[in-house]
Amino acid sequence: MRLKHLKTYFKIFLTRYANTKINEVPFLFLSLVDRCNSPCKTCTIWKNNSRGQELSLNDYQKIAESAKKLQVRVVSFGGGEPTLRPDLPEIIKIFKNIGVKTHINTNGTTLSAQKIDCLSSAGLDMISISLDAIEDKLYKEIRGLDALKRVLASIKYISKETSLHLSINYVVSALNDNQILPFTKEIIKYNIQKLKFIPASNNLQQSSISSSESRSFQIDPLRIPQIKEDLLQAQKLLCKNGIEGNSIMYLKHFDHVHKPERLIPCYSGHLFTIIDAYGEVKSCYEFGTKTNIKDHPLEKILNMKSYSQARQKVNQCKLPCHDVGSTEASIRMHPPYIIKNLPALLSDIRLFLK
Repeated sequence: MRLKHLKTYFKIFLTRYANTKINEVPFLFLSLVDRCNSPCKTCTIWKNNSRGQELSLNDYQKIAESAKKLQVRVVSFGGGEPTLRPDLPEIIKIFKNIGVKTHINTNGTTLSAQKIDCLSSAGLDMISISLDAIEDKLYKEIRGLDALKRVLASIKYISKETSLHLSINYVVSALNDNQILPFTKEIIKYNIQKLKFIPASNNLQQSSISSSESRSFQIDPLRIPQIKEDLLQAQKLLCKNGIEGNSIMYLKHFDHVHKPERLIPCYSGHLFTIIDAYGEVKSCYEFGTKTNIKDHPLEKILNMKSYSQARQKVNQCKLPCHDVGSTEASIRMHPPYIIKNLPALLSDIRLFLK
Protein backbone atom coordinates (compact mmCIF):
# COMPACT_ATOMS: atom_id res chain seq x y z
CA MET A 1 0.00 0.00 0.00
CA ARG A 2 2.79 2.43 0.88
CA LEU A 3 4.50 1.68 -2.45
CA LYS A 4 1.27 2.64 -4.22
CA HIS A 5 1.18 5.97 -2.37
CA LEU A 6 4.84 6.59 -3.20
CA LYS A 7 4.12 6.04 -6.89
CA THR A 8 1.19 8.47 -6.68
CA TYR A 9 3.43 11.06 -5.04
CA PHE A 10 6.00 10.92 -7.83
CA LYS A 11 3.31 11.00 -10.51
CA ILE A 12 1.86 14.22 -9.04
CA PHE A 13 5.35 15.64 -8.57
CA LEU A 14 6.17 15.01 -12.24
CA THR A 15 2.93 16.56 -13.53
CA ARG A 16 3.95 19.82 -11.86
CA TYR A 17 7.63 19.97 -12.69
CA ALA A 18 7.90 17.96 -15.92
CA ASN A 19 4.43 18.74 -17.28
CA THR A 20 3.76 15.03 -17.84
CA LYS A 21 0.35 13.65 -18.81
CA ILE A 22 -2.21 13.62 -16.00
CA ASN A 23 -3.63 10.14 -15.52
CA GLU A 24 -4.16 10.21 -11.74
CA VAL A 25 -5.80 12.80 -9.47
CA PRO A 26 -6.17 11.75 -5.80
CA PHE A 27 -8.71 14.44 -4.84
CA LEU A 28 -11.73 15.86 -6.65
CA PHE A 29 -13.54 18.95 -5.33
CA LEU A 30 -17.11 19.39 -6.56
CA SER A 31 -18.92 22.67 -5.92
CA LEU A 32 -22.47 21.35 -6.18
CA VAL A 33 -24.21 24.73 -5.88
CA ASP A 34 -23.34 28.38 -6.30
CA ARG A 35 -25.79 29.56 -3.63
CA CYS A 36 -26.11 29.53 0.13
CA ASN A 37 -28.72 30.03 2.85
CA SER A 38 -26.34 31.67 5.33
CA PRO A 39 -25.66 35.42 4.84
CA CYS A 40 -22.19 35.33 6.38
CA LYS A 41 -20.17 38.52 6.76
CA THR A 42 -17.00 36.80 5.58
CA CYS A 43 -18.46 35.44 2.32
CA THR A 44 -20.59 36.64 -0.59
CA ILE A 45 -21.67 33.35 -2.18
CA TRP A 46 -25.13 33.86 -0.66
CA LYS A 47 -25.47 36.97 -2.85
CA ASN A 48 -24.87 35.05 -6.07
CA ASN A 49 -27.44 34.85 -8.81
CA SER A 50 -27.53 31.58 -10.72
CA ARG A 51 -25.30 31.61 -13.82
CA GLY A 52 -27.22 28.77 -15.42
CA GLN A 53 -28.36 25.20 -14.92
CA GLU A 54 -26.54 23.26 -12.23
CA LEU A 55 -25.13 19.86 -13.18
CA SER A 56 -27.60 16.98 -13.31
CA LEU A 57 -27.35 13.49 -11.81
CA ASN A 58 -26.44 12.25 -15.28
CA ASP A 59 -23.59 14.78 -15.40
CA TYR A 60 -22.30 13.52 -12.05
CA GLN A 61 -22.52 9.94 -13.28
CA LYS A 62 -20.20 10.90 -16.16
CA ILE A 63 -17.83 12.66 -13.75
CA ALA A 64 -17.79 9.54 -11.56
CA GLU A 65 -16.83 7.40 -14.55
CA SER A 66 -13.93 9.76 -15.24
CA ALA A 67 -13.00 9.82 -11.54
CA LYS A 68 -12.65 6.04 -11.58
CA LYS A 69 -10.32 6.22 -14.59
CA LEU A 70 -8.28 8.94 -12.84
CA GLN A 71 -7.98 6.85 -9.64
CA VAL A 72 -9.63 9.51 -7.49
CA ARG A 73 -9.49 8.50 -3.80
CA VAL A 74 -11.62 11.25 -2.20
CA VAL A 75 -14.49 13.34 -3.56
CA SER A 76 -15.35 16.45 -1.55
CA PHE A 77 -18.73 18.13 -2.02
CA GLY A 78 -18.98 21.85 -1.35
CA GLY A 79 -20.60 25.00 -2.66
CA GLY A 80 -22.14 27.30 -1.63
CA GLU A 81 -24.15 25.09 0.65
CA PRO A 82 -24.34 21.59 -0.89
CA THR A 83 -27.23 20.42 1.31
CA LEU A 84 -29.49 22.80 -0.64
CA ARG A 85 -29.54 20.14 -3.35
CA PRO A 86 -32.36 17.70 -2.51
CA ASP A 87 -30.64 15.01 -4.58
CA LEU A 88 -27.42 15.17 -2.52
CA PRO A 89 -27.85 11.57 -1.24
CA GLU A 90 -28.13 10.35 -4.84
CA ILE A 91 -24.96 12.26 -5.80
CA ILE A 92 -23.11 10.69 -2.86
CA LYS A 93 -24.28 7.22 -3.93
CA ILE A 94 -23.00 7.76 -7.47
CA PHE A 95 -19.46 8.34 -6.20
CA LYS A 96 -19.63 5.79 -3.41
CA ASN A 97 -20.44 3.17 -6.06
CA ILE A 98 -17.02 3.69 -7.67
CA GLY A 99 -15.28 2.98 -4.35
CA VAL A 100 -14.07 6.45 -3.30
CA LYS A 101 -14.33 8.17 0.05
CA THR A 102 -16.90 10.94 0.20
CA HIS A 103 -16.72 14.20 2.13
CA ILE A 104 -19.00 17.20 2.50
CA ASN A 105 -18.40 20.81 3.59
CA THR A 106 -21.55 22.32 5.10
CA ASN A 107 -22.63 25.16 7.38
CA GLY A 108 -24.78 22.62 9.21
CA THR A 109 -27.85 24.84 9.41
CA THR A 110 -30.07 22.56 7.30
CA LEU A 111 -29.03 19.35 9.05
CA SER A 112 -31.29 17.21 11.21
CA ALA A 113 -30.93 13.72 12.63
CA GLN A 114 -33.01 12.38 9.75
CA LYS A 115 -30.94 14.15 7.08
CA ILE A 116 -27.67 13.07 8.70
CA ASP A 117 -28.84 9.44 8.73
CA CYS A 118 -29.86 9.76 5.08
CA LEU A 119 -26.46 11.11 4.04
CA SER A 120 -24.66 8.46 6.07
CA SER A 121 -26.80 5.68 4.55
CA ALA A 122 -26.01 7.03 1.09
CA GLY A 123 -22.32 6.44 1.76
CA LEU A 124 -20.97 9.67 3.24
CA ASP A 125 -17.69 9.07 5.10
CA MET A 126 -16.61 12.49 6.34
CA ILE A 127 -18.37 15.73 7.21
CA SER A 128 -16.91 19.19 7.88
CA ILE A 129 -19.15 21.74 9.57
CA SER A 130 -18.34 25.45 9.52
CA LEU A 131 -18.67 26.95 12.99
CA ASP A 132 -17.07 30.27 13.95
CA ALA A 133 -18.54 30.87 17.41
CA ILE A 134 -19.89 28.94 20.36
CA GLU A 135 -21.94 31.85 21.68
CA ASP A 136 -25.32 32.77 20.18
CA LYS A 137 -24.80 36.51 19.73
CA LEU A 138 -21.42 36.19 18.02
CA TYR A 139 -22.60 33.31 15.83
CA LYS A 140 -25.56 35.36 14.62
CA GLU A 141 -23.32 38.39 13.99
CA ILE A 142 -20.96 36.35 11.80
CA ARG A 143 -23.37 33.94 10.12
CA GLY A 144 -26.49 36.12 9.95
CA LEU A 145 -28.69 33.30 11.24
CA ASP A 146 -30.03 32.29 14.63
CA ALA A 147 -29.03 28.67 14.11
CA LEU A 148 -26.28 27.87 16.64
CA LYS A 149 -28.37 25.51 18.78
CA ARG A 150 -29.43 23.56 15.68
CA VAL A 151 -25.85 23.24 14.45
CA LEU A 152 -24.54 22.14 17.85
CA ALA A 153 -27.33 19.58 18.13
CA SER A 154 -26.29 18.13 14.77
CA ILE A 155 -22.64 18.02 15.82
CA LYS A 156 -23.61 16.19 18.99
CA TYR A 157 -25.76 13.72 17.04
CA ILE A 158 -23.02 13.01 14.49
CA SER A 159 -20.41 12.37 17.18
CA LYS A 160 -22.64 10.09 19.25
CA GLU A 161 -24.92 8.33 16.77
CA THR A 162 -22.88 7.92 13.56
CA SER A 163 -19.49 6.68 12.40
CA LEU A 164 -18.84 9.78 10.29
CA HIS A 165 -15.45 11.44 10.62
CA LEU A 166 -16.42 14.85 12.04
CA SER A 167 -14.40 18.00 11.42
CA ILE A 168 -15.09 21.58 12.44
CA ASN A 169 -13.97 24.52 10.26
CA TYR A 170 -13.37 27.75 12.19
CA VAL A 171 -12.95 30.82 9.96
CA VAL A 172 -10.62 33.20 11.80
CA SER A 173 -11.56 36.84 11.26
CA ALA A 174 -11.40 40.14 13.10
CA LEU A 175 -14.82 39.22 14.49
CA ASN A 176 -13.59 36.18 16.42
CA ASP A 177 -9.78 36.12 16.41
CA ASN A 178 -9.78 36.62 20.21
CA GLN A 179 -11.98 33.55 20.75
CA ILE A 180 -9.69 30.83 19.37
CA LEU A 181 -8.76 29.28 22.72
CA PRO A 182 -12.20 29.57 24.39
CA PHE A 183 -13.79 28.05 21.30
CA THR A 184 -11.27 25.19 21.20
CA LYS A 185 -11.78 24.36 24.87
CA GLU A 186 -15.55 24.22 24.39
CA ILE A 187 -15.77 22.39 21.05
CA ILE A 188 -13.52 19.49 22.11
CA LYS A 189 -16.28 18.50 24.55
CA TYR A 190 -18.31 17.39 21.49
CA ASN A 191 -15.95 14.50 20.67
CA ILE A 192 -14.97 15.84 17.26
CA GLN A 193 -12.14 14.24 15.25
CA LYS A 194 -10.68 17.41 13.72
CA LEU A 195 -10.66 21.19 14.16
CA LYS A 196 -9.33 23.22 11.26
CA PHE A 197 -8.59 26.97 11.40
CA ILE A 198 -9.08 28.94 8.19
CA PRO A 199 -8.17 32.62 7.74
CA ALA A 200 -10.84 34.96 6.41
CA SER A 201 -9.52 36.47 3.20
CA ASN A 202 -10.62 38.23 0.03
CA ASN A 203 -9.08 35.85 -2.52
CA LEU A 204 -9.99 32.56 -4.16
CA GLN A 205 -13.68 31.79 -3.51
CA GLN A 206 -14.09 35.16 -1.81
CA SER A 207 -12.61 37.22 -4.64
CA SER A 208 -15.91 39.04 -5.20
CA ILE A 209 -15.79 40.67 -1.75
CA SER A 210 -15.14 44.39 -2.03
CA SER A 211 -12.44 46.10 0.03
CA SER A 212 -15.11 48.04 1.94
CA GLU A 213 -16.92 44.81 2.84
CA SER A 214 -13.74 43.00 3.86
CA ARG A 215 -12.62 45.79 6.20
CA SER A 216 -15.22 44.71 8.77
CA PHE A 217 -13.71 41.23 9.16
CA GLN A 218 -10.20 41.29 7.66
CA ILE A 219 -7.51 40.14 10.09
CA ASP A 220 -5.37 43.01 11.34
CA PRO A 221 -1.71 42.24 10.45
CA LEU A 222 -0.72 43.64 13.85
CA ARG A 223 -2.82 40.92 15.49
CA ILE A 224 -1.07 38.09 13.64
CA PRO A 225 1.62 37.34 16.31
CA GLN A 226 -1.02 36.92 19.03
CA ILE A 227 -3.30 34.92 16.72
CA LYS A 228 -0.43 32.57 15.84
CA GLU A 229 0.38 32.09 19.52
CA ASP A 230 -3.27 31.27 20.27
CA LEU A 231 -3.44 28.88 17.31
CA LEU A 232 -0.35 26.99 18.45
CA GLN A 233 -1.75 26.77 21.99
CA ALA A 234 -5.02 25.47 20.56
CA GLN A 235 -3.06 22.91 18.55
CA LYS A 236 -1.37 21.61 21.70
CA LEU A 237 -4.78 21.26 23.34
CA LEU A 238 -6.12 19.35 20.34
CA CYS A 239 -3.10 17.05 20.29
CA LYS A 240 -3.51 16.34 24.01
CA ASN A 241 -7.09 15.26 23.38
CA GLY A 242 -6.29 13.14 20.31
CA ILE A 243 -7.93 15.56 17.86
CA GLU A 244 -6.46 16.39 14.45
CA GLY A 245 -5.69 19.99 13.53
CA ASN A 246 -3.83 22.05 10.96
CA SER A 247 -0.21 21.30 10.25
CA ILE A 248 2.23 23.20 12.43
CA MET A 249 3.85 24.59 9.27
CA TYR A 250 0.50 26.09 8.22
CA LEU A 251 -0.12 27.69 11.62
CA LYS A 252 3.39 29.11 11.96
CA HIS A 253 2.96 30.83 8.58
CA PHE A 254 -0.56 32.14 9.23
CA ASP A 255 0.62 35.63 8.26
CA HIS A 256 0.81 34.47 4.62
CA VAL A 257 -2.84 35.37 4.27
CA HIS A 258 -1.51 38.90 3.66
CA LYS A 259 1.69 38.10 1.75
CA PRO A 260 1.88 37.92 -2.08
CA GLU A 261 4.56 35.24 -1.96
CA ARG A 262 4.77 31.47 -2.00
CA LEU A 263 5.22 29.63 1.27
CA ILE A 264 5.96 26.45 -0.71
CA PRO A 265 5.19 25.28 -4.28
CA CYS A 266 1.43 25.04 -4.86
CA TYR A 267 -0.05 21.78 -6.15
CA SER A 268 -3.49 23.11 -7.05
CA GLY A 269 -4.52 21.54 -10.34
CA HIS A 270 -2.14 18.63 -9.82
CA LEU A 271 -3.01 16.93 -6.53
CA PHE A 272 -6.64 17.87 -6.95
CA THR A 273 -8.94 19.48 -9.46
CA ILE A 274 -12.16 21.46 -9.08
CA ILE A 275 -15.45 21.35 -10.97
CA ASP A 276 -17.92 24.16 -10.29
CA ALA A 277 -21.71 23.88 -10.06
CA TYR A 278 -22.10 24.42 -13.82
CA GLY A 279 -19.39 22.03 -14.98
CA GLU A 280 -16.38 24.29 -15.54
CA VAL A 281 -13.10 22.60 -14.64
CA LYS A 282 -10.64 24.71 -12.62
CA SER A 283 -7.05 24.32 -11.51
CA CYS A 284 -7.92 26.31 -8.38
CA TYR A 285 -10.82 28.54 -7.36
CA GLU A 286 -9.04 31.54 -8.88
CA PHE A 287 -8.17 30.09 -12.29
CA GLY A 288 -10.80 28.52 -14.54
CA THR A 289 -10.39 26.90 -17.93
CA LYS A 290 -13.68 27.81 -19.66
CA THR A 291 -13.79 24.10 -20.47
CA ASN A 292 -16.84 22.14 -19.37
CA ILE A 293 -17.43 18.50 -18.52
CA LYS A 294 -20.67 18.72 -20.52
CA ASP A 295 -18.48 18.99 -23.62
CA HIS A 296 -15.54 16.72 -22.80
CA PRO A 297 -14.73 13.93 -20.28
CA LEU A 298 -12.70 15.10 -17.30
CA GLU A 299 -9.72 12.89 -18.14
CA LYS A 300 -9.52 14.59 -21.54
CA ILE A 301 -9.87 18.12 -20.13
CA LEU A 302 -7.01 17.58 -17.69
CA ASN A 303 -4.65 17.08 -20.62
CA MET A 304 -5.99 19.90 -22.80
CA LYS A 305 -4.13 23.16 -23.43
CA SER A 306 -6.69 25.20 -21.46
CA TYR A 307 -6.05 23.19 -18.29
CA SER A 308 -2.29 23.27 -18.79
CA GLN A 309 -2.48 27.07 -19.05
CA ALA A 310 -4.57 27.25 -15.88
CA ARG A 311 -1.97 25.16 -14.04
CA GLN A 312 0.77 27.48 -15.25
CA LYS A 313 -1.16 30.40 -13.75
CA VAL A 314 -1.13 28.55 -10.43
CA ASN A 315 2.63 28.00 -10.68
CA GLN A 316 3.18 31.72 -11.38
CA CYS A 317 0.54 33.04 -8.96
CA LYS A 318 1.57 35.87 -6.61
CA LEU A 319 -1.79 36.52 -4.93
CA PRO A 320 -1.88 36.73 -1.13
CA CYS A 321 -3.13 33.21 -0.47
CA HIS A 322 -3.28 30.95 2.54
CA ASP A 323 -6.26 28.95 1.31
CA VAL A 324 -6.42 25.98 3.66
CA GLY A 325 -7.44 23.42 1.03
CA SER A 326 -4.63 24.10 -1.42
CA THR A 327 -1.94 25.15 1.08
CA GLU A 328 -2.37 22.23 3.47
CA ALA A 329 -2.40 19.79 0.55
CA SER A 330 0.74 21.40 -0.88
CA ILE A 331 2.49 21.25 2.49
CA ARG A 332 1.98 17.49 2.47
CA MET A 333 3.65 17.31 -0.95
CA HIS A 334 6.66 19.35 0.22
CA PRO A 335 9.74 17.10 0.66
CA PRO A 336 11.16 18.93 3.75
CA TYR A 337 7.77 18.62 5.47
CA ILE A 338 7.53 14.92 4.60
CA ILE A 339 10.95 14.21 6.07
CA LYS A 340 10.21 16.04 9.32
CA ASN A 341 6.61 14.88 9.74
CA LEU A 342 6.44 11.38 8.30
CA PRO A 343 4.31 9.85 11.13
CA ALA A 344 1.69 12.62 10.80
CA LEU A 345 1.70 12.24 7.02
CA LEU A 346 1.16 8.48 7.24
CA SER A 347 -1.77 9.15 9.57
CA ASP A 348 -3.28 11.46 6.90
CA ILE A 349 -2.76 8.78 4.27
CA ARG A 350 -4.52 6.18 6.39
CA LEU A 351 -7.49 8.53 6.80
CA PHE A 352 -7.84 9.78 3.22
CA LEU A 353 -6.17 7.34 0.86
CA LYS A 354 -6.64 3.86 2.30
